Amino acid sequence: MRLRSFPAAVLLALIGPIAGCADSGAGDDAAVTTSETGSDSAGPTADGAPDTAEIADAVRAMYANPDAVDTGNPPLPMSEDLAALFAAVGTGANGAPETLDYAWLIGGAQDYELGPVTVTEEPVEPGMTMLRANFTNFGEPQVVRYIFRDQDGQWLLDDIVVDEAGGNATSVADLLRGF
Repeated sequence: MRLRSFPAAVLLALIGPIAGCADSGAGDDAAVTTSETGSDSAGPTADGAPDTAEIADAVRAMYANPDAVDTGNPPLPMSEDLAALFAAVGTGANGAPETLDYAWLIGGAQDYELGPVTVTEEPVEPGMTMLRANFTNFGEPQVVRYIFRDQDGQWLLDDIVVDEAGGNATSVADLLRGF
């Protein structure tokens, strides 16, 4: 099994405390709210990295209708490595179909009743950013982190990290490597 290494700043962000997940009392319907991500204008930011507004909007859109998202093929631009991992799922060693039976979008749960969803950006280092989706599922705080790398002026999804109960975090890329 190939181990994935992340810069220290990413690891600190991944194991940091869950914040901003309080139930807003909005009821059972998930409300997707906007938040500061990148600049308001299209094009590169002051540090030369591409603007994150488009990928943040795509992440928010997934939470607007979670049932429409194929968790075996995220509707986000992916790095070659992650796209290859997702593509490899579906054909087992004996040719039998396999599926990724893990609902990363809703924190690994089988069922959901989402509270409001907030997507915020956590810049990590030059050429890398993390979008953090905070929400509640049946009143329990959840965090899903989308790690993107800048490749030739475009943000490409490189991993999805799901915070789970007990302080554990699950890397979807690592799960896919297990297939």
